[in-house]
Amino acid sequence: MAELVSGDFSGLSSAYSKNRPDYSKSVLNALLGLYSIERRNLRAADIGAGTGIWTRMLHDAGVDKVLAVEPNDDMRNQGEEDNSGRSIEWIKGSAELTGLSNSSFDLISMASSFHWVNFELATKEFHRILSPGGRFVAIWNPRLIEVNPLLVQIEDYLKELKSDLKRVSSGRSGMTETLTEKLTASNFSMMLSMWRVATRLK
Repeated sequence: MAELVSGDFSGLSSAYSKNRPDYSKSVLNALLGLYSIERRNLRAADIGAGTGIWTRMLHDAGVDKVLAVEPNDDMRNQGEEDNSGRSIEWIKGSAELTGLSNSSFDLISMASSFHWVNFELATKEFHRILSPGGRFVAIWNPRLIEVNPLLVQIEDYLKELKSDLKRVSSGRSGMTETLTEKLTASNFSMMLSMWRVATRLK
């Protein structure tokens, strides 16, 4: 299967697993509360799952059928290792080519990964695999460095060490600013939800 997703996290999966924060539980509960289906009966696919941070949050919130789709071998292998005690199925695939069946999932999610995709191909694929009344959600954990003096000091020190350092939080890269409108205007008549999640590091 061809990989159409940009970004290569090879060799970074262990550090990613140890240091990446969870997402907002209140957002997760609000999202699951939109469904009339009981959580244990929801079919959820987490696309671009990485090491499975959001995937296991779905599972631990009571969603029995959770499938993780991840194109990068290192990230997928780390995710399988991290979640070995959970009933999460892992497969290789991308947002543009999931390999999943038509109308097979009630919830499709991308956590800190939708900015990597080909928008038209991915939304077409999500339209194909979403069940009637299903939803797609894209979430991010933006780094709100400026609200935490310690994080500002750390960032300033990193710039002293490497003056040409350029880091942009994917959730604050600008693409999220018009994403709701872009999803609403999509050619594919699926229910689309876009949640911007700002988690403050403490």
